[in-house]
Amino acid sequence: MQFDDDAPLDTSEVQDERGSRVPGGGATIGGGIVGLVVLVVGLFLGISPDHLGLSSGGDAPATSSSAGQVQQECRTGQDADTKDECRIVAVVNSVQDYWAQESGRHRISYSKAPTVLFTGRTSTACGAATSEVGPFYCPGDKRVYLDLGFFDELRTKFGAQGGPFAQAYVVAHEYGHHMQDIEGTLSEHRSGATGADSDSVKTELQADCYAGVWAHHATTVKDETTGRPLITSLTDADIRDGLDAAAAVGDDRIQQEFQGRVTPDTWTHGSAAQRQQWFQRGYRTGDMAQCDTLRRPGDPTRRSPAPAGLSRPPGRRGPRVPPPTAAAVRPRTAPTRGCPVRRARPSPAGRGPVPPARPARHRRSSRNAPRDGRTSGAAEGGRPRRPGPGDRSRATSCP
Repeated sequence: MQFDDDAPLDTSEVQDERGSRVPGGGATIGGGIVGLVVLVVGLFLGISPDHLGLSSGGDAPATSSSAGQVQQECRTGQDADTKDECRIVAVVNSVQDYWAQESGRHRISYSKAPTVLFTGRTSTACGAATSEVGPFYCPGDKRVYLDLGFFDELRTKFGAQGGPFAQAYVVAHEYGHHMQDIEGTLSEHRSGATGADSDSVKTELQADCYAGVWAHHATTVKDETTGRPLITSLTDADIRDGLDAAAAVGDDRIQQEFQGRVTPDTWTHGSAAQRQQWFQRGYRTGDMAQCDTLRRPGDPTRRSPAPAGLSRPPGRRGPRVPPPTAAAVRPRTAPTRGCPVRRARPSPAGRGPVPPARPARHRRSSRNAPRDGRTSGAAEGGRPRRPGPGDRSRATSCP
């Protein structure tokens, strides 16, 4: 993962509160899910504790230091290639550039959300929280909260390989929650229930998918300042690091590691396989419409993968149609030709009945005559033709 060395970084999108004093006392975290999971990982890669009914505490915001380290040291993309906090600034810039542009295409008003870097504990509009909660998004103040020490724990405690894009995946996941907040998804699905089929899991998997959508466009989305992509390179190895991080924080992996058994009825984020699957879906399609995890069976707007054997041209929306089969091919056979209807003409005075008029005959043109047995007419752009020998052999006897 490489950045444009000459691109300036917008540090206004990251608030560095590390080392600042947090008013309001300590944080209280509890309830909602199995205690062991809370104590071990809380809501790693999740939304705010208050959103899931897991925290309480003061609402006072943290006191920001006058000049954070980020503002002093992170100036260009070259800094993002070498320093973790500057890499976070660059990823936040890229993610928000993408969602601002994508929201405009969908006529959605996007409001930027800053990321707050803290150490130990912090106070938010969603309640007090500690580093044990992990990264989270707070809908109350529309901020992402992140203790950089989480990335060390991701490797040492949860067994992820780590790497720059593993960090980017974490940040992009949280901004996926910000997009859900803008869309109204968080307010509509806020039951706090747990389980493999709960809204909590579906919300988290959609945020994983949104992270993949951003990754799909990361090297093409243009920076607001330079007009060039801030991220210049994203390799297959980077994507594997992101998938590895997604699997490391799957509910089943965490439960098996720390409690020795898997209990799906207490899941809040989804299994390792699910998290990888939905990130890959977003990364492969680059389409946020493909991230609809919250539609229920029977919903007419529910989108689902195409059954086996169905296809749709890439890049086009609409109903999928089955590929043609031999049985579906219409045979080209000559249409049945009936007898012309002849009507008697009125006879002049003093004369007998006049025989019915014969149908008009046309000269046959070898150039316009269809060779497959179809009738050539005005609808097909050709001239009418008279019946050929083959037609007479199939016609019935006419009076």
